Parts: sequence; structure tokens; C-alpha cells
Amino acid sequence: MILATTNLRAVPLASLGIGALLLRGRDARADNWCNQAVRNARFMLSLFYPDGTYTEGVGYASATIRHLVGFLEAHQRADGSIRWADEANFSGMIRYILTLQAGLQADGTPDVVNFSDARRSSYFAAPAWIARQLDGTPEAGIAQFAVERVSSSGSFLDFLWVEPDRPLSFPPVSYQNVRLDNNWVACRTGWAADDSVVAFRSGGPSNHEHADRNSVFFKAFGERLLTDHPGASYDWRHPKWLLRLTEAHNAVLVNGKGHQYHNGEEGTNPSLAEAEIVRFVDQGDRVWWTSDATQAYAMMNDAVTRIRRTVLFSKPDIVVLLDEVEASAQVAASARFFP
Repeated sequence: MILATTNLRAVPLASLGIGALLLRGRDARADNWCNQAVRNARFMLSLFYPDGTYTEGVGYASATIRHLVGFLEAHQRADGSIRWADEANFSGMIRYILTLQAGLQADGTPDVVNFSDARRSSYFAAPAWIARQLDGTPEAGIAQFAVERVSSSGSFLDFLWVEPDRPLSFPPVSYQNVRLDNNWVACRTGWAADDSVVAFRSGGPSNHEHADRNSVFFKAFGERLLTDHPGASYDWRHPKWLLRLTEAHNAVLVNGKGHQYHNGEEGTNPSLAEAEIVRFVDQGDRVWWTSDATQAYAMMNDAVTRIRRTVLFSKPDIVVLLDEVEASAQVAASARFFP
């Protein structure tokens, strides 16, 4: 488990590290164990892109941070040789969490753009710990916004790190139209429950991914008008495995089929499908982008020579899609949309 390149690696490394700190002076092996935990913590932090984006969905980002910072906090207190806030873009992690918000669910809890199996937003503990590390900077107030407006309880660490009296700052306008380093896009009108959000899944493979290249998500006035189905199964034998496939997303099909994806033998691990944002134009209340997913579809149909989708979002409620499908032989192209 400690060799995995997924969110699960954070759990054993944190356990190993905290245990090693406790056993220092009692067991000669403790320093080696602690050093191993430090190396693995740095590796986990390297899985975040330079802008703070995580390789998996937003719920897994929060879980990874929550488990990881348990060790980072203990190490800072008991060892003090590393200032972990300097080891990664923690303010960027807050930006990532905020970028993938989608107002509220029917029960009043935070809703999220649920790419890559994301089922919930952040626990209080993750942004609360980051706010402490950013103390004295404008980003600390934005982290507190994430604590108070888009997080919920789920860990005993919530009670250790949340500071209700910490000043809150609204995210800057630059957070409203975002192209993330992993080639996901999310654009919004604001942070209220009835604000509009358009999100787009380009980019490459990742753990917990779906076959969803060039798929679009749209929520406005508190309603998912183009949804990404929640609740996909992790087991290929379950009927809800279908929800992982292109056919279950707001995406293009060629001859009734989606792009490359594994058949479940890899569990929820990465496929080989790639897509890329080739143009992104931000004009404030009007933003548009183009994503090329040719590689992902050509792996399933070698006649495919171009699959591109262009999205125009004219705020608050106009979304225009243009799909380009080219092939060296006759194919039937279609697009699916799920309200």
C-alpha cells in the first residue's frame, strides 16, 4: 500500500510517521521509519500539480490532504526540521477545492463537480490546517472560506484545527474562470447556491477516472441541467459500472461507442485515454475553450482522425457546444446529454 501512487498511500505513511515519532528514543529503528515517512510524504505532495490540482477528484484530494497533514503536523511539532508549508502549493490546493464546487445538494450540504468518483466536498480539517499554515497572508482568509462555506464534518481533526474566529475572505475573481493544470476547466458566476457552474473534463488518465473525456457539466439556479451521474460502481460486475463509461456522460459517441477505457480488470485505476485543452479564452463573463480528444477515440476506432469539442459559456446561463468529428471512413457520430 505504501508504494501506491493513489490517495491510499497517505494513510500508511501517516501511520508509520506518527508511530515513528512516538517511538523515537525507545526503538533504534524509529529514525529510519520517520525518514521513510518523510520521503513518502514528499512523494505524495509531488502528486499535486504545481497549481495545487490533485490527480483524482476533489473528494479524494481532501481525503489525501486530511490524512497527510496529520503526519505533517506531528512532524512539525515533534521534529521541526521541515516547514511543510514550503513543500507544496497549499494555497493552490484550496483553489482546486473551490474550483470544483457546485453549490448545494438538496439536503443543504456542499455539492461538487463529481469528476473521478468525487462524492463529497472537503472535510473541515484539510482547509483548516492549511489556513493555519498560511496565517498572515490573504490566502489564509480564502482557506477559511473553504472551511466555512464548502466543507463539512467527518474527522476528529476537525475539532483540533478549525478556528471559528479566523477572518474569512471571498475568493478573488480569478477563481471564477479556471483552467487547471490537469486540463480540467470550471467557470462560474459566483459562490452562492444558485450561481451557475460549467465544468469540463479534458486531460489524461488518473485513478478513479471515468471514460469522460470532453464531457461537460452544467449547474444553474440550483439545478443540475447537465449532470455527471454519481454513484458509479468500483466493481465491473455491478450494473452501475456502466456509469463509468462514455455512454453515461455528456460526451460524443462514434458508432455508438465511447473512447478507450479498461474493462474493470484495472479496478478504478487509470486507462490510456488522453485529451488536451488546445485553446482557452477568458473574457470574464464570456469564456470559451477547445479540447482535443482524438487520441482517446482513435484507440477504439482507427478511422477517427479528429474529435474536438468547443464550449462557449456566456454567463449566467448560455452554454454553446460545437463538436468536430472527422474520420477516414464513414462513421456515425452522436452526442449524449443527461439532465
